Amino acid sequence: RRYSRQSIVTYMKEFRVRQAMKLLRGTDFTIADIASQVGYQTQGKFSSAFQSIVKMSPREYRKIQGIASSDPLAKTVMKNSGRLLPTKPNTNIKKGL
Repeated sequence: RRYSRQSIVTYMKEFRVRQAMKLLRGTDFTIADIASQVGYQTQGKFSSAFQSIVKMSPREYRKIQGIASSDPLAKTVMKNSGRLLPTKPNTNIKKGL
């Protein structure tokens, strides 16, 4: 925060939201779990803070980033042109090699 005119409150809010963005992109944790992990007591307060900085809800952000929700079937997916597709096992591998 060196030589910044930004208040510590604003800095912390932005820091927490940046951490949440990483978790939304890289995990399938629930939004409530992420809110708690980044220091918010309620999902509502977290969502309001996130919306004020990112200009979209955490759910919308996750959807745009192509991360699966808590749907167990969606955990094995790959990002392809912005759409989530189930991954297929590689059937071209010969057994025993």
